[in-house]
Amino acid sequence: WLLRAPCRLIRNEFASFPGRLAILRASGIIGAMSTPRPVSASEAAARLEPVDRLGIPLGPGQPKAFLHALGERDDWEDLAVFGALLVDLFPVFAKPGVRLRSGFFGPAERALRAVGHGIEFVPADFRRFQEIAERFAPRVVATAAAPPDAEGNLSLSLHAAAREIDAKSVLA
Repeated sequence: WLLRAPCRLIRNEFASFPGRLAILRASGIIGAMSTPRPVSASEAAARLEPVDRLGIPLGPGQPKAFLHALGERDDWEDLAVFGALLVDLFPVFAKPGVRLRSGFFGPAERALRAVGHGIEFVPADFRRFQEIAERFAPRVVATAAAPPDAEGNLSLSLHAAAREIDAKSVLA
């Protein structure tokens, strides 16, 4: 699932993502939204601009197919990405015009940086990940999620920080 600006991160205003969706629906905040339509990883990757800012979560929340689809593009002028602990050697981070600002250097970040790609370290601990993401101000935020159920609720599974994403910015 792809989330986009105005994407602001919020601090636990609601106890759970499904509960928050119910409150947002009841308040009319997301009542006007169309029913979300799944898009392919390539379609989602095509929605980014050649000059853009992308936020991705820590390892287990990363949308692998989407990140691989970004690597199929060659038109990047300045794609700045904030994330941490890459779970794969995504080709997008080896492209000219792409920079990754990582809050944690795992094996993938170290390997990419060792061969000269645009990988930068943002020194902080995991408790400051949200604060750094807010300052980075991505136009697009992408995270992995289970398909929605009949009521539109979805699970963000292992990535607990993903529940911080403002549900108003979910793309249809």
